[in-house]
Amino acid sequence: MNDPNLWYRDKDTLSIGGVIRYVVTYQREDKTVTDVFLRLKNIEKTTIRAIHMLNGPFILYCHVVPVNYDQRKKFVQKEREIHFKNSLKPGQTFNVKLPLNDNSSVQDSEHGDEFCWYIDVISQIVISKATTVLYDMTIGSNIESMKKLNHGPLATLTSLTGQSVNKYIKLNESFSPCLQVKKITGDELWSRPPTYDKPVHLIILTHGIFSNLTADMLYLKEMIETNVRDNVLVKGFSGNAGRTERGIKRMGSDQGKYLMKLIETLLSQGVNIDRISFIGHSLGGLTQLYSIKYILDNDHQFFTRNNIQPYNLVFMASPLLGILNEISFLLSWLLDLGTLGKTGRDLTLSKGKLKGKPLLEQLPDMLHSFMKQCKNLIIYANIINDGIVPLRTSGLLYLDYVTLDNVKDLKSSKETHGNDRTVGEIPAVKNNDKLHVLDKYKQFISLNFNWDVGDKKRRRLHDKILRINARGSDASFGVDEENDNSMAMSQDDAEETDLSSDNDEEIPNLNIPPKASVIESAINTLISPIPNQNYILNPESRHSPIFHDKFYKFTDLPPEKHERALFNREKRQVRIARKYHQELNWRKILVRLPPDAHNNIIVRRRFSNGYGWGVIDHLCELFNEENDTERVGTSRLEKIKSKI
Repeated sequence: MNDPNLWYRDKDTLSIGGVIRYVVTYQREDKTVTDVFLRLKNIEKTTIRAIHMLNGPFILYCHVVPVNYDQRKKFVQKEREIHFKNSLKPGQTFNVKLPLNDNSSVQDSEHGDEFCWYIDVISQIVISKATTVLYDMTIGSNIESMKKLNHGPLATLTSLTGQSVNKYIKLNESFSPCLQVKKITGDELWSRPPTYDKPVHLIILTHGIFSNLTADMLYLKEMIETNVRDNVLVKGFSGNAGRTERGIKRMGSDQGKYLMKLIETLLSQGVNIDRISFIGHSLGGLTQLYSIKYILDNDHQFFTRNNIQPYNLVFMASPLLGILNEISFLLSWLLDLGTLGKTGRDLTLSKGKLKGKPLLEQLPDMLHSFMKQCKNLIIYANIINDGIVPLRTSGLLYLDYVTLDNVKDLKSSKETHGNDRTVGEIPAVKNNDKLHVLDKYKQFISLNFNWDVGDKKRRRLHDKILRINARGSDASFGVDEENDNSMAMSQDDAEETDLSSDNDEEIPNLNIPPKASVIESAINTLISPIPNQNYILNPESRHSPIFHDKFYKFTDLPPEKHERALFNREKRQVRIARKYHQELNWRKILVRLPPDAHNNIIVRRRFSNGYGWGVIDHLCELFNEENDTERVGTSRLEKIKSKI
C-alpha cells in the first residue's frame, strides 16, 4: 500500500547526454496546503564508481523553476524558488520545497487553483557512452516520509547493464488525483516538428569535445526556438558523444551522412528549406566544417540543387588553428589512454596523408568556395578563462590594435603600431601551470565520492586512487604528497556561497589563459563558479559579456611576416589563418566570461553556466538582425557594415 504522503515516484538511468524533463502540475483542492516537496537522490554506489573512475563522474545536474519564471524579467520571491544542483554525487539527495504561490500559479487555468513547475534532471557523465547514472525521484506532501523510501542498500552495477531497477513498484505514475507529471525524454525535446506553411531556416548545432548534443546544447536550441523570429528548425547529430577520439574526419563524415539524410527526409515530407545555418562549439566548429566537406564531396551541388542558401556559419570558442604550444602537459596522458586519439593529432597539426598537410590546413582550401557563399561568417571567442581554446586560435589570429591594447596580456604583441595597418597577430602565450591543473584533477576524481577529501584516512585513499588512475602519466610530478593539502572550494560549498561580485562593471585580472588544457576543460565542465541569486533573479544586475564586436575585411590583414624564430607548426597556424581570411570577411565577437568560459559561452547548463546567457541573447539577436534586413531593407547590421 502506498504512503498517502507520496504522490509520485520515478526511477531512471541516464547515460552521456541524458536529460529528462518533468512538467509537474498540481491542482489544489485544500486551501490549507501551501507546499509540495520534491526529493531527488543519486542512488549510484560510491565504492563501485571508484573502480570506474574514468567512465564518470557519476553525478547529476538538476534545476527546478516555477512556471512563471522568466530570466529576461525581474523575478520577486519571498523565499528561494529557483533551485539548482550542479553536482549531485552518488548517495547525495536534493530536497526542494515547491511553494504554492503566484510564481507557480498557472494563469487563466481551466482547472481553477493550479500550479506548475519544470524540473530538468541531466547526466553529468562526460566521457563514456557505456555507463549510466541511476536516480530516484519522489514528489509528495511530507519530506520526512519521502526520506524513508530510499533508505537502505544503494544501487549496484545494475545501472551499467540497463536492467530494471525495481520490478515491484509502479514508477512514473501519480498516486494522487491532484498531481499530474509529464515526463519528457531528451529525444522528445529534440523532436520538435517543422512548420510546413512557411519557408524553414534549418539550424544545425554541433557539440565539442567532452560534450554532447542532447543535454549540453539544449539551452542554445530552446533559446533559438524561442527568440529567433525566423521559422527555425533546430537539429543536430548526437552520434559523436563519447567518441571524441575518432578524429575530425570520422566525426565530420558521420555528421555529413546524418545531414544529407535529414535534409532529404525533410524535403520529401514537403518541408521548404530555404536557408541553412551552422553553429559549432569548440571542436564542433571543425566537425561541422568537415561535415560540409563530406556533403559537397558526395554532391557538390547539394545545397544549390535543393535551393538552400548557406546563411550563418558560426564558430563558438573553436580551435580553428589547432592547439599547439598552449596544449596541456596532460594531453600526452590522454593520448596514451586513447581518449583523444586521432582528434588530438588533428588539433596539434600532425601531418595527414593527403599532400602531407595537417587536416586543419586542408579545410579552408576545401571549403573556400562554400564559405564565400555563406551570408555571414561569425566567430565568438573567449578573451579570458577558457582553459582549452586560447584566443589566438578561436579568434583566427588577427585582431585590431585597440582590442589588443585593451586586453592586458596582449600588449606584448611584436607588431609596430606606427603604420597604416590596424590589425595585428595575437601572440602565443606559454606557461606551465601543472600544479593548478593537478588540483583540479583531484577535484574531478572527488566528484565520484560523497565525502570530504580533507579527512586524512579518506584523503590517503583518494590519493591512492589518483595515482592508480594517473599511472603512466606525468600527473603526479612536482607534488609533495605529505604536505599538499590544498583543495579548491567544492561545488557544494560554491552553491551555498555568493561567488560573484555585485559590481560586475569590471572583471579582474584580464589574463589570457596560460595554456590550453583538455583535461582541465573536462574538469571545469563540472567545477566552476556559479551565478548568485541576484544575477539569476534580476536582469539589471547582469552586464553585457560582449567585449568586442567588429567586422574584419580580408584587406585589413597586415603583410605576411617571415620570422625564422617561429616554429614550423606556428607557421602553419599563420598559413591557416590567412587562408580563412582570403577573400572572406568575418564578424569577430570577443566575450569576457567567468570560468568556465569554454562551457559558459554556450550555457551548457541553464543555471550553473548562466553567465553565458548574454552571449546566447546576442547570437539570437544576430540572427534577427539578418532577418530584419530582408524584411525592411537597411538594418542596424547594414549600418555597422557600412562603417568598416
